[in-house]
This record gives sequence, C-alpha cells and structure tokens, in this order.
Amino acid sequence: MSLDLEPMRDALVSHAMACGHFETVNKHESVNAVGAGLHADLWGQHIQPVQAMSGLSSTSVRILFFLRIKTSADAEPRDDIDLLLMNALTHLMGLYTADFELGGAVSYIDLMGEHGIGLAADLNYFEQDERLYRVGDMVIPLICTDVWEQGG
Repeated sequence: MSLDLEPMRDALVSHAMACGHFETVNKHESVNAVGAGLHADLWGQHIQPVQAMSGLSSTSVRILFFLRIKTSADAEPRDDIDLLLMNALTHLMGLYTADFELGGAVSYIDLMGEHGIGLAADLNYFEQDERLYRVGDMVIPLICTDVWEQGG
C-alpha cells in the first residue's frame, strides 16, 4: 500500500488546463506576481488519516489540495471580476464532480464534506509583490482508502 500523489495532482491540473479559463496553471503556489488575465495555482495543503474509514488493518487518508485562481483587482470591467472568477470556479467544480475519482487516482473527491469540509470555494483579496489580486480559493478534499497497512 502506498500513496502516489503525482497522479492526483496531475489530474486536478489537467482539468484546470482543459477548462480554458486560465492563462497559466501552476503545480505550485506562485511566489511572484502574474500578468493580465486569469491564472491558477494548485498545491497540496493538508494530509490526515480518516478515522471513520480506517480499521485495525489499514489507514485511509484525506488529502487537501488548494486551487487559487487570481486576476488583478483593478482589471476592467471591475463589475465583472467576480463573475469571471465564479464562472471559472463553478466550471472546475463541475469537472471535478464529473470525474470524482480523478481517473482512478483517488477513491473519491469528498464533494459533500463527509469527512470535513467538502469541495468549496471562497472569493477574497490577496496582495503579492505590492499588487492587489481578486482571488478564488478552492479547497479540494481527496479521499484515498487503505493507503497504509497497520501493524503491531
């Protein structure tokens, strides 16, 4: 039993790239300001055992990936910035829902929050390199069953 994170990350990135909303999709949290348009960063945030799905023989885990989409907070027309972000977020949520096993890379995306927060997104502001961005932060909770064998 093992945990292979690369296929999970690659499947999440593949959907983000295929949706057509983004100028760039990074497999990490960017540390520098980005140019015009809508950009996406994906990174791993949290890993923990899932008590309700684990037993005396194996441990199942919950893995949280974060996806941040961002655009300049002063992009024009400003009235449409939130719609731009929300359209991209809901499109991705639909793609992740339709492929909730990520092609077999995970047991499932915890869409409804059976084991903590479910698939969700919030809009916020974020400053980077003295530039203000409007961002959509999505949490993507992945469930993997029977990852580690328990022994005593």
